[in-house]
Amino acid sequence: METCDIRAKLVESRASIGNLQSPPGPGVYCLYTKDRNEPSLRSFPDDGILYVGRARDLGVRLHETHFRTGQSGRSSVRRSLGAILKEQLSLKAMPRNGRMTEHNCHHYQFVGNGDITLTDWMKTHLEVGVCPLSAGWKEAEAELIYELQPPLCLKEWRNPLRSLIMALRKVCADEARSWRAQDG
Repeated sequence: METCDIRAKLVESRASIGNLQSPPGPGVYCLYTKDRNEPSLRSFPDDGILYVGRARDLGVRLHETHFRTGQSGRSSVRRSLGAILKEQLSLKAMPRNGRMTEHNCHHYQFVGNGDITLTDWMKTHLEVGVCPLSAGWKEAEAELIYELQPPLCLKEWRNPLRSLIMALRKVCADEARSWRAQDG
Protein backbone atom coordinates (compact mmCIF):
# COMPACT_ATOMS: atom_id res chain seq x y z
CA MET A 1 0.00 0.00 0.00
CA GLU A 2 1.34 3.44 -0.91
CA THR A 3 2.00 5.99 1.84
CA CYS A 4 -0.68 8.34 0.46
CA ASP A 5 -3.23 5.48 0.68
CA ILE A 6 -2.18 4.74 4.26
CA ARG A 7 -2.55 8.41 5.18
CA ALA A 8 -6.05 8.47 3.65
CA LYS A 9 -7.02 5.34 5.63
CA LEU A 10 -5.70 6.91 8.86
CA VAL A 11 -7.82 10.02 8.30
CA GLU A 12 -10.86 8.01 7.20
CA SER A 13 -10.81 5.86 10.35
CA ARG A 14 -10.11 8.78 12.71
CA ALA A 15 -12.29 8.57 15.84
CA SER A 16 -12.29 8.92 19.60
CA ILE A 17 -10.74 5.88 21.25
CA GLY A 18 -14.15 4.82 22.58
CA ASN A 19 -15.59 4.81 19.05
CA LEU A 20 -12.54 3.41 17.26
CA GLN A 21 -12.99 0.19 15.34
CA SER A 22 -9.46 -1.19 15.58
CA PRO A 23 -9.15 -4.56 13.93
CA PRO A 24 -6.85 -7.16 15.45
CA GLY A 25 -3.55 -7.60 13.71
CA PRO A 26 -0.65 -5.46 12.59
CA GLY A 27 -0.64 -1.99 11.14
CA VAL A 28 0.08 1.67 11.79
CA TYR A 29 -1.84 4.25 13.78
CA CYS A 30 -1.85 7.98 14.27
CA LEU A 31 -2.83 10.07 17.30
CA TYR A 32 -4.47 13.41 16.52
CA THR A 33 -5.57 16.39 18.57
CA LYS A 34 -9.34 16.62 18.77
CA ASP A 35 -9.70 20.13 20.15
CA ARG A 36 -7.40 22.80 18.72
CA ASN A 37 -8.75 25.26 21.35
CA GLU A 38 -7.23 23.26 24.21
CA PRO A 39 -4.43 25.58 25.47
CA SER A 40 -1.91 22.77 25.95
CA LEU A 41 -2.32 21.71 22.29
CA ARG A 42 -2.08 25.10 20.57
CA SER A 43 1.66 24.81 19.95
CA PHE A 44 1.22 21.61 17.95
CA PRO A 45 0.72 21.50 14.15
CA ASP A 46 -2.56 22.60 12.60
CA ASP A 47 -3.11 19.18 11.01
CA GLY A 48 -3.51 17.79 14.52
CA ILE A 49 -1.03 14.94 14.02
CA LEU A 50 0.78 14.23 17.28
CA TYR A 51 2.18 10.72 16.99
CA VAL A 52 2.58 7.86 14.52
CA GLY A 53 3.20 4.32 15.68
CA ARG A 54 3.05 0.71 14.61
CA ALA A 55 1.76 -2.38 16.32
CA ARG A 56 1.64 -6.12 15.92
CA ASP A 57 -1.94 -5.84 17.19
CA LEU A 58 -3.56 -2.42 16.76
CA GLY A 59 -6.36 -3.04 19.25
CA VAL A 60 -4.04 -4.21 22.01
CA ARG A 61 -1.55 -1.37 21.49
CA LEU A 62 -4.18 1.37 21.51
CA HIS A 63 -6.78 0.09 23.96
CA GLU A 64 -4.50 -1.82 26.31
CA THR A 65 -1.40 0.40 26.31
CA HIS A 66 -1.75 3.99 25.11
CA PHE A 67 -5.28 4.65 26.39
CA ARG A 68 -5.24 2.41 29.46
CA THR A 69 -4.69 3.73 32.94
CA GLY A 70 -1.62 2.25 34.61
CA GLN A 71 0.31 1.83 31.36
CA SER A 72 2.36 5.06 31.30
CA GLY A 73 5.49 3.06 32.02
CA ARG A 74 4.90 1.03 28.85
CA SER A 75 3.88 3.87 26.52
CA SER A 76 6.35 6.47 25.28
CA VAL A 77 3.53 8.71 24.07
CA ARG A 78 1.85 8.61 27.51
CA ARG A 79 5.14 9.53 29.19
CA SER A 80 5.69 12.43 26.76
CA LEU A 81 2.14 13.74 27.16
CA GLY A 82 2.37 13.34 30.93
CA ALA A 83 5.64 15.26 31.00
CA ILE A 84 4.17 18.04 28.85
CA LEU A 85 0.98 18.20 30.94
CA LYS A 86 2.69 17.61 34.32
CA GLU A 87 1.92 21.03 35.78
CA GLN A 88 -1.49 21.45 34.15
CA LEU A 89 -2.72 18.07 35.41
CA SER A 90 -0.75 18.13 38.71
CA LEU A 91 1.03 14.88 37.85
CA LYS A 92 3.78 13.41 39.98
CA ALA A 93 6.08 10.72 38.62
CA MET A 94 7.08 7.49 40.32
CA PRO A 95 9.05 4.44 39.13
CA ARG A 96 7.09 2.03 36.96
CA ASN A 97 5.50 -0.65 39.15
CA GLY A 98 6.88 1.19 42.21
CA ARG A 99 10.17 -0.69 41.84
CA MET A 100 13.24 1.52 42.27
CA THR A 101 15.46 0.54 39.34
CA GLU A 102 17.01 2.88 36.78
CA HIS A 103 14.90 1.31 34.03
CA ASN A 104 11.68 1.77 36.01
CA CYS A 105 12.54 5.39 36.84
CA HIS A 106 13.24 6.12 33.17
CA HIS A 107 9.95 4.39 32.26
CA TYR A 108 7.99 6.22 34.95
CA GLN A 109 4.29 6.23 35.63
CA PHE A 110 2.20 8.67 37.61
CA VAL A 111 1.30 8.54 41.30
CA GLY A 112 -2.19 7.85 42.57
CA ASN A 113 -4.94 9.21 40.37
CA GLY A 114 -2.38 10.85 38.06
CA ASP A 115 -2.52 8.02 35.55
CA ILE A 116 -6.34 8.16 35.58
CA THR A 117 -6.21 11.92 35.06
CA LEU A 118 -3.86 11.47 32.09
CA THR A 119 -6.08 8.77 30.55
CA ASP A 120 -9.15 10.96 30.95
CA TRP A 121 -7.34 13.90 29.35
CA MET A 122 -6.25 11.72 26.41
CA LYS A 123 -9.75 10.33 25.88
CA THR A 124 -11.16 13.86 25.91
CA HIS A 125 -8.57 15.57 23.70
CA LEU A 126 -7.19 12.94 21.30
CA GLU A 127 -8.44 10.92 18.36
CA VAL A 128 -6.93 7.88 16.69
CA GLY A 129 -6.71 6.65 13.11
CA VAL A 130 -5.68 3.13 12.13
CA CYS A 131 -4.53 1.39 8.99
CA PRO A 132 -4.22 -2.40 9.12
CA LEU A 133 -1.27 -3.74 7.14
CA SER A 134 -0.44 -7.42 6.87
CA ALA A 135 3.08 -6.60 5.68
CA GLY A 136 5.37 -3.59 5.58
CA TRP A 137 3.99 -1.93 8.70
CA LYS A 138 7.45 -1.26 10.17
CA GLU A 139 8.57 0.49 7.00
CA ALA A 140 5.25 2.34 6.72
CA GLU A 141 5.68 3.74 10.24
CA ALA A 142 9.17 5.07 9.43
CA GLU A 143 7.97 6.64 6.16
CA LEU A 144 4.95 8.26 7.82
CA ILE A 145 7.03 9.70 10.64
CA TYR A 146 9.50 11.12 8.14
CA GLU A 147 6.73 12.62 5.99
CA LEU A 148 4.31 13.82 8.68
CA GLN A 149 6.87 14.85 11.31
CA PRO A 150 4.64 14.26 14.34
CA PRO A 151 5.90 16.27 17.32
CA LEU A 152 5.64 13.40 19.84
CA CYS A 153 7.70 11.02 17.70
CA LEU A 154 11.22 11.35 19.01
CA LYS A 155 12.91 9.16 16.37
CA GLU A 156 13.00 8.87 12.57
CA TRP A 157 13.16 12.63 11.93
CA ARG A 158 14.95 15.76 13.15
CA ASN A 159 12.25 16.79 15.60
CA PRO A 160 12.85 20.38 16.78
CA LEU A 161 10.81 19.65 19.94
CA ARG A 162 12.81 16.53 20.85
CA SER A 163 15.22 18.27 23.23
CA LEU A 164 12.35 20.06 25.01
CA ILE A 165 10.28 16.89 25.36
CA MET A 166 13.31 14.92 26.54
CA ALA A 167 14.07 17.63 29.13
CA LEU A 168 10.47 17.46 30.40
CA ARG A 169 10.66 13.66 30.53
CA LYS A 170 13.96 13.93 32.43
CA VAL A 171 12.20 16.05 35.07
CA CYS A 172 9.71 13.20 35.51
CA ALA A 173 12.44 10.52 35.56
CA ASP A 174 14.38 12.52 38.18
CA GLU A 175 11.22 12.88 40.24
CA ALA A 176 10.68 9.11 39.98
CA ARG A 177 14.27 8.55 41.21
CA SER A 178 13.49 10.57 44.35
CA TRP A 179 10.10 8.91 44.94
CA ARG A 180 9.46 7.04 48.17
CA ALA A 181 6.49 4.74 48.74
CA GLN A 182 5.07 7.06 51.38
CA ASP A 183 4.98 9.84 48.71
CA GLY A 184 2.29 7.97 46.78
